[in-house]
Amino acid sequence: MTQKPKFIDKFIQNLDKIDKLDVEKYFINLSREKGFLESVFNNLNEGIVVISSRGTIAFLNSKAKSILGIFSEEYKGRHLQDVIKDASFLSSIPLNVKTAYSIIDKEITVDHPRKSLININVIPFDDNNLSGMVVVLKDITARKRMEEDTKQSKLVETFSNLAAGIAHEIGNPLNSLNIHLQLIDRETKKSKTGKKVNEHISICRNEIKRLDEIINRFLLALRSSEKPMERKSVNKIISSIVKLMQPEFNSKKIDLTISLNKNLPDTLLNEGEIKQLIVNILKNAIQSINHAGGKISISTLQEPYYILINIKDNGAGISDSIKQKIFEPFFSTKESGSGLGLLIASRIVSEHKGTLEVESSKKNGTLIKIRLPVKTDELKLLPQGGK
Repeated sequence: MTQKPKFIDKFIQNLDKIDKLDVEKYFINLSREKGFLESVFNNLNEGIVVISSRGTIAFLNSKAKSILGIFSEEYKGRHLQDVIKDASFLSSIPLNVKTAYSIIDKEITVDHPRKSLININVIPFDDNNLSGMVVVLKDITARKRMEEDTKQSKLVETFSNLAAGIAHEIGNPLNSLNIHLQLIDRETKKSKTGKKVNEHISICRNEIKRLDEIINRFLLALRSSEKPMERKSVNKIISSIVKLMQPEFNSKKIDLTISLNKNLPDTLLNEGEIKQLIVNILKNAIQSINHAGGKISISTLQEPYYILINIKDNGAGISDSIKQKIFEPFFSTKESGSGLGLLIASRIVSEHKGTLEVESSKKNGTLIKIRLPVKTDELKLLPQGGK
């Protein structure tokens, strides 16, 4: 049985019978349609990967190239594993297209070209003689970070309200105790043993006063409120903190490295809050180092719209299981820790509309990334023409 000529064969056989202008118009229209479709796909916010039935890459749009770190056109006709370096991505899709019968929808973390959280959809297709897979990729790193920030903000707010209620309930009996101690003090002064009793009463009253001050400081640290913002230099704030804490670094024999970007712009911030934020993180870094050769580095960098503060140590590091809990109230890996340092730090960054990232692993130290938005107290208008 002879095989029927394919469409292209028929087309070539009858080419001389077709008007040349019609052929030219057909190919021009075809080219325009192809260019239009490629333009549409390249402007999508999702990455599109089309894989043929042979498992080779047929098409990648611009977003897919960006997500997967492919920067040349040499991918066409090659197998996925020969082009894509990230193991997590490769393990998430069936390399044998013939076995891909169902739609896959899941979230994965890719490490190349940068660590990102990706939502991946694998959609197999089989239309007549055309079969393969379409892989749709969406970078959800920023969205997840925003969700975590919102969750953290709500947690801090809930905890602050709870703490305020507890402090109020504790404050009432403390006040009552203080009043009754004053009454006892007056009565005992009349007796012969009053002097000795009065000493004990005085100690009790001082302890009550100290406890009241602790509660007030605790509430002040957690309470979210509008604090005055002024244009300040982050570099100057860091320099003043380092000068203040230098004796502590020296006593622990910690090698401190500072690298501050000289061109860093001033930004609107609350100096007291930012100082508390950086001091809390530096103290955590110091406490994490329990070996000789301790190192801590502080650096500032300018990013588009943000000031980046990096604080890195070579301490014990944080395991993945613990990393998920470090911002929870009262969670601490230290015996004497309150578990409030990073919670307060997170609240301060959130109020400044910034972000706080923790990169750490056991025995490899910790890197804290603080991003503060570059803001001014003046409204900058675009010049005419919007340029």
